Amino acid sequence: MSADSMLTKSDIMVFRPTEEEFKNFNQYVKFIEECGAHKIGLAKVIPPSSWKARSNYDDIELTITAPIMQTILGKNGMYEQINIQKKTVSLKNFEKMAISDRYKPPKSTDYNDLERKYWKNITFHSPIYGADVSGSLYDPDIKDWNINHLNSVLDIVEKECDVKIPGVNTAYLYFGMWKTTFAWHTEDMDLYSINYLHYGQPKTWYCIPPQQGKRLERLASGLFPNQFRECQAYFRHKSLILSPKVLKQFAIPYHKITQEQGEFMITFPYAYHAGFNHGYNCAESTNFATERWIDYGKVATQCRCRPDNVRINMDVFIKLFQPEQWKNLLAQQESQFSPKESLNIRKITSRKRKTKSSNTISSKMVSLSSKANSSSEEVSNPSELKSNDELKIEVENSSNRLQLQDTTASEHENLLDDTTLWQQSRKYDFENERRYNRRISFIQPYCCICQLFANNKVSRDVLGTHATMDQSEAPILTRNCNFGCNEKNSDETSLTDSLETGVLRRCNSCQILVHEFCYGIGDDNIGTGWLCERCRSNSMNAECELCYFRGGALKRTTNDRHVWVHVICAIAIPEVAFRNPLRRSEIDITAIPPTRWLLKCTYCRKLQRNKDLKRKRRPCIQCSVGKCPRSFHVTCIICSDKATVNQVENQLLASCGMHPKPKTIDSNWSEISSGEHVIAKYKNGRFYSSIVQDIAIRNLFEVTFTDGSFSPDVLIEDIENYNSKDDVIPLVGDNISVMWSDGISYSATVVGIREEKLYQILFDNGSVITLQRSEFYSNEDDIPKKISLKISDSTQPTHMDESLPDLLGKRTKGRRGKYSSNDYIT
Repeated sequence: MSADSMLTKSDIMVFRPTEEEFKNFNQYVKFIEECGAHKIGLAKVIPPSSWKARSNYDDIELTITAPIMQTILGKNGMYEQINIQKKTVSLKNFEKMAISDRYKPPKSTDYNDLERKYWKNITFHSPIYGADVSGSLYDPDIKDWNINHLNSVLDIVEKECDVKIPGVNTAYLYFGMWKTTFAWHTEDMDLYSINYLHYGQPKTWYCIPPQQGKRLERLASGLFPNQFRECQAYFRHKSLILSPKVLKQFAIPYHKITQEQGEFMITFPYAYHAGFNHGYNCAESTNFATERWIDYGKVATQCRCRPDNVRINMDVFIKLFQPEQWKNLLAQQESQFSPKESLNIRKITSRKRKTKSSNTISSKMVSLSSKANSSSEEVSNPSELKSNDELKIEVENSSNRLQLQDTTASEHENLLDDTTLWQQSRKYDFENERRYNRRISFIQPYCCICQLFANNKVSRDVLGTHATMDQSEAPILTRNCNFGCNEKNSDETSLTDSLETGVLRRCNSCQILVHEFCYGIGDDNIGTGWLCERCRSNSMNAECELCYFRGGALKRTTNDRHVWVHVICAIAIPEVAFRNPLRRSEIDITAIPPTRWLLKCTYCRKLQRNKDLKRKRRPCIQCSVGKCPRSFHVTCIICSDKATVNQVENQLLASCGMHPKPKTIDSNWSEISSGEHVIAKYKNGRFYSSIVQDIAIRNLFEVTFTDGSFSPDVLIEDIENYNSKDDVIPLVGDNISVMWSDGISYSATVVGIREEKLYQILFDNGSVITLQRSEFYSNEDDIPKKISLKISDSTQPTHMDESLPDLLGKRTKGRRGKYSSNDYIT
C-alpha cells in the first residue's frame, strides 16, 4: 500500500484507502498499525467515494426502546455522567425532538467555537441519547467494511462458542443529538472498536495514547477517590468526564479530531477515548480484534461490581494463536478445559431483557439505563446514583477528598440475611416476627425505636440471649426534638411534658416494646392489653415502605391507608414528616425525592439481587461524614457492624462507620518541660541535640464549610468574627467566618475543638524551630532504630545555618479536599 493513502495533517492519522485497498478490512488495519496509528490510539478512515453503506436513509423504521437522558454533574472540568432511562420513542419522533428549539445545537462559527460552548454548558439542559440500539443500517449486499461481518479474530467467540454479545461482536446503533456524550473509557477487554457515522451532524473525539492510559487512571483515582475505592476499574462504568483543560493542567497528552458523515473511526486496544455529538446524527459501532490484541486482553482490568460487565476468558485465543504459551499454561494446570467451557462471557440475549434485569423503577419516578456492553461509544450510569441538591452528589471535585475504608462482605455478617424477618420477599411468618420483637426487647435501651440511637448491634448471639429489663428505662430520643416534623406546624405541635417519657409498653399481639414518648401513646390508648396501631387495625401483613425489614413499630402513612412505615425510618429520613408529631402519626412520605429511592444500600446490596426486592425500591439515608457517598437503609444501621446514628442537638447524624479515626498524638510520649535536653528533628531531616526553650498551647478548630469540605486545624486568628479582646473562643456549633489563604472569607460551622502543644527547640547553631511532640525525643523516650540512624553530631551541622519560620506565627494552610497539580504528574 502506498503512503499516498494517508493524510498527516493532524496528530490523529487520517487514511484514504483506494477501492482495492478497501476490500480487505483486516489487511488495511494491519497497514494502519504499520504506519503507527495505534500509538496515538485513534485513526480516521475515509472510504472511497464510490462506496456507500446504505443507498437510502429515508425509509428507516426503527424504535429506540431505551433512550437515556444524560445528566452531567460536577464542575471545574471534572464531571460524572448519570443516565436516566426514558420512555420508548420512534426514530421519527426522536429526530423531531433532536432538531427542536430545545435540543438543537447553538449557532457557532466553527468546530472550535462549538466545542467551547459544549464545555461551557455541559451541565445544563440534559440531552436525550438513543444509545445501544441493536441492529444495523448496512444494506445486506455490502461486503467491504460491513460492521456486522468484519471477519476479525473476535469472531472466534461466535464461531467456536456460539455466543453473541450485543455491541461487542454484533452491531449497535447510536442516535445522537447536540451535547450527547460518551464518557472516557476503553473498550471491554480493551478491544478494538470501529464506528461509522451514517448520517447527520459531526462527532468530536478525544483520545489518549495507550502508553498514557495508566497516567489517566492515576489522575482519575485522585480526582474521584471514592469511586475508585468502590471499584478499581471504575472507568468501566463509563461515567467519568474530564475536560481538555484538566488534562492539560495535569500534563496528560491527548488528541482531538472531528468525524464527519460517511467516515470511520477506529480505536485501538487500551486507548481511552471520549467525545460528543454536534447535533442529530446516527452512528453504527462494534468491537473487533487482531492477534495483537490478545496480549492486551490477557491483562485487561475487570469491573467486579457490575453484573453486566463483559468478561472473556482468553484461553481460546491463546490456544489458537499462541500455541507455545498454551502448552506452558497446560503444564501449570492440573486439568485441561475445553475452549467452550473456559469462555466466561456474560451472554445477553436482548436489550429488553438487559433493561429488565437492571436496577430500574417505573418511569413515573426515575429509572436508570443499564448499559451492558461495550462499543466505541458506550454510555452507562455510575454504580450509585445520588440525589439532587438536597442530597450529596457522588461527584468528586477539588474539595472532596474524603478517605474511606473498603467495604467487605465480612464486615456485614450481622445483617441476618438468613432470617425470614429480613427479606420482605419471603413467606411471612407472624410467630417468627413475635419471637424477634420479644428477643430484641431485652437489649438496652429495650425500646425498638431507641435501638436506632443506642448503636447496640443486633447479632445472632444477642438475639439468642435473654435478660431482665428496667421498666422505667428513659428514652434516648430527646424530648425537644421533632424529627421528621413538618416545619410549618412543628412549633404548633411541639412535644409537651405531659407524656411519661420513661414508661415502656409492650404490644399484646406483636410483642414490640416501645416508650410511650417514642411511639406517641396517649392516655386513651393506655391499658392492660395495649395494642399497637398495626395490631389494632388487624393489618398483620403490613410491611414498611421505607426498608426491607419486617418487625418493629409500624404506623400508617397519609397518602395510602394500606401503606405502613417504621417509626424509626420516618424519624431518620429527612423528607418524611409527622403531621401529628405528638402522637408520631399521620406520616407523610410524599416529599421523598425520586433520587433518594434510587440510592443503593451499602450493607444489603447482595440481598437486593432478589428479583422481588428489585421491584421494591426503598429509600436510603447517607453518611453525614464529609461527602461520603455511602448510603444505607435505616434498619440496616441496626443490623450492621459499623453504621451508627447519633443525635446532635436537633439533628440526626448517620455514619457508615468506615472512616479512619483521626490520628492522635501517642499518649505514651513523656512529659516535657522547659530547659530539657532532647533529640530534635532539624529542617534537613536529621536529628540533633537541642534544648526545649519554651512551650505554647494553641487551639485548633475543626470546621465544616458550607460546600461540605472539612478542615481539622483552623487557627483562632483565621476566624474573622472572633473578638480576641473578649477572651472567649467559639464553641462547637457556632457559625463562623474563616479567612482562607486565597484571601476569601468562607462560612463554616465549628464541629470540634482540640488543644495542641508546640515546643520551641533551640539548636546549637542558635536557630529556634517550633516542633510538635512527635518530632523530637527526650531521654525517657524509646528512640526507634530508624531515627537513631539519623542522629548527627552538631559539630558538623549540615545546612544548620538556615532557620525555619516560626510555626507559632505562620502556618501553611491546606484545606482538606484540595489537590496539588504535582500529585499526579509522572
